[in-house]
Amino acid sequence: FISLFSPTDQSFESLFFRLGHVLFDTPDLRLKDDVDLEIRKRVGDLRRKAALSAWLEQAVAPAVDTDVKNSLPGSAKAIYHLLTGNQIDKACQVAMDGHNVKLATLIAQAGGDKEYITELCLQLEIWRRERVDVHIDEHMRKIYALLAGYVDVLEGSGGSGTEQCKDVAVSKDLDWKR
Repeated sequence: FISLFSPTDQSFESLFFRLGHVLFDTPDLRLKDDVDLEIRKRVGDLRRKAALSAWLEQAVAPAVDTDVKNSLPGSAKAIYHLLTGNQIDKACQVAMDGHNVKLATLIAQAGGDKEYITELCLQLEIWRRERVDVHIDEHMRKIYALLAGYVDVLEGSGGSGTEQCKDVAVSKDLDWKR
């Protein structure tokens, strides 16, 4: 059914059938027939994950664009909205255009190692402990928590080890796709 829709179609039906394709159709592995079954499974999982990420980016792009347009150019709010749409390169460029080199450097390292994540959460903890967090832009704190890999967790359901980030409502006012 996805062939019935143009690649730029953002209608509910188009997104629905594209999601079904990503989730249930067999991905094209582009591997030779003699490749080991275990490797084929791993490559299939990686391709499906990449396809789902691409679908999510496409599905949220209009909302992200609207939110960025409704934000001040170069603001932490604009950068936050770009990050929630997985538009890392654009977020980094917006930070650079806003002369926020430190933030651009942090964004460029998104998905970093455990030390990177710990340092981001530690900064949030320092701001909270020193009681200056109320003076730090809400979206800047959300960016730090988001870059640390924190997503709001329901009470009592565990966490990602980023306990210092728990007081930042990263997903507030976002839909499930973002």
